[in-house]
Amino acid sequence: MRETVKKAVRLLFALTVLPLVLLNRVLAGGSGVLSPGCTQVLALLPGVVGRYARAEFYGAVLRSCHRSVALDFGVLLPYADVSIGEGVYIGPYSIIAESVIGKDSIIGSYVSVIGGRRNHVFDDVDTPIRLQGRRHEVVHIGEDSWIGNKAVIMANVGRKCVIGAGSVVVNDIPDYAVAVGNPARVVRDRRNIPEQESVA
Repeated sequence: MRETVKKAVRLLFALTVLPLVLLNRVLAGGSGVLSPGCTQVLALLPGVVGRYARAEFYGAVLRSCHRSVALDFGVLLPYADVSIGEGVYIGPYSIIAESVIGKDSIIGSYVSVIGGRRNHVFDDVDTPIRLQGRRHEVVHIGEDSWIGNKAVIMANVGRKCVIGAGSVVVNDIPDYAVAVGNPARVVRDRRNIPEQESVA
């Protein structure tokens, strides 16, 4: 019964955001950039209504987005080249660029996932940087990873990792790592944490 109600609610929200999905297609024109107007309006919808609306909208416009995702208030995704797995939570005011986020991952508040370390071209000093274009790099965050508040992710994060709050990831982080700092460095392997330390 509960699943039937959830399906009905998702269908209702899918129909509700359909005009925004169609408007985004017109405004974005297949450029790979999502319409700021559409994404910003959705970012400001509060509570459960906002979560359902964002899940349905992004499910229709991203490369892939599981409908079970929870995208909190203020979350912005400016590009369509994003895949978000089942059970992912993205906290308030996070900005997610080109990326693949594995299932069951938790992304804290005010996190920035930036499309790679070298995404802006600036080789020509005689041309304004804004006119030199971008390199599109997709950042991968492995399944069941936890990214702490205000972290900046510019490189790949492995499976089952923990990235400390405020950390800046500029080099790839291996599976099971706990990494902290700016730049983030691995401080331990989650498989080797003594039992007394692993209890919260």
